Amino acid sequence: MLRMMMKIRLKRVGSASRDITRDEIEKSSKILFTVFSRYGDGIVSFKVINEFISLYPDKSFFILTSPQLSPYAKELITAKADLSYVNKRRNPIKLMKIIRKLKRENVDLGLNPLTFGTDAEFFISFAKRFSFFKGFSHHPVHYNLYDRVREYFLLPKKETTLKTFSLDNVKNVIIAPSSTDIRKSLDRNDLTGLIRQLRDRFSQPNITVALPAEDWGKIEGVGKFLLDKSIRNSEEFLKLVKSTDLFIGVDAGPLHLADALGVRAIGIFGPNAPETFLDRDSGILSVRYKNLSGVYCLLYGCDDPVCIHKLFDDFFLSNNTSVDFGRHFDLEENVCRAR
Repeated sequence: MLRMMMKIRLKRVGSASRDITRDEIEKSSKILFTVFSRYGDGIVSFKVINEFISLYPDKSFFILTSPQLSPYAKELITAKADLSYVNKRRNPIKLMKIIRKLKRENVDLGLNPLTFGTDAEFFISFAKRFSFFKGFSHHPVHYNLYDRVREYFLLPKKETTLKTFSLDNVKNVIIAPSSTDIRKSLDRNDLTGLIRQLRDRFSQPNITVALPAEDWGKIEGVGKFLLDKSIRNSEEFLKLVKSTDLFIGVDAGPLHLADALGVRAIGIFGPNAPETFLDRDSGILSVRYKNLSGVYCLLYGCDDPVCIHKLFDDFFLSNNTSVDFGRHFDLEENVCRAR
């Protein structure tokens, strides 16, 4: 019923979506952001939303997101904003209250960065002017995630100031080895090899592996944290990441989070290039198989990511790669460059 209501409204008013102008931003007094996205896209959006709000401190801002993303929004958006969350399936009464609030507030602009679903578009359609991100987003697949959002918000291009860090005094390590894309994920052998190398390099550190339920059996003999979709789980994971000395993650949401929090982080990259993933002020140390330099892999049917496995043939940090946001990429659709 609720889904049908959203579709009916969007069919009626959705054609009014169009790119916003800088003049419309300047003249607006109330702006709504909706973020109902994947984990990593949510972290990217919250970081850039905070930049936007800080640039316009005299305006009123409203942020609407999912329950599991709300702790991250609260942590990363330090500028003043009205933050709400809703799960329409579990709490339709709260949904109706939010709709009434949006009508009452008479919001000027509505934006849904890196979010493509009906929910986000439905909510921003209550603004006087709104711009659906999917209508704006016509970027090539390897285009930087943070740049996409800044351009959508008409923010200036961010200066590149990549940070570095030392690997001294590492006692506690968190590993996030899993992505929803198998091509980016560590398998059992990769994870075992990584843990063995970390124990040798850092003199038996305390290691916690953060895993979704379906990957729980990948490893034994270390601490484990179950990644789930709830407010409490997000709050607990946020505390865990903030307390660690070193975070190691694949190309997925937890790595975005560690970097946004300023935690020392190592990113393990397979088919996707770091230049797509990293922000221009990132502190992530990037690791990628050397044969993929300048390559963005589009072999989506791959179920055996050799480019990931080969990182652990030797010490994985020996594959540390440079990051160049001006680099030209070959889009590989036919041949595995790691074999």
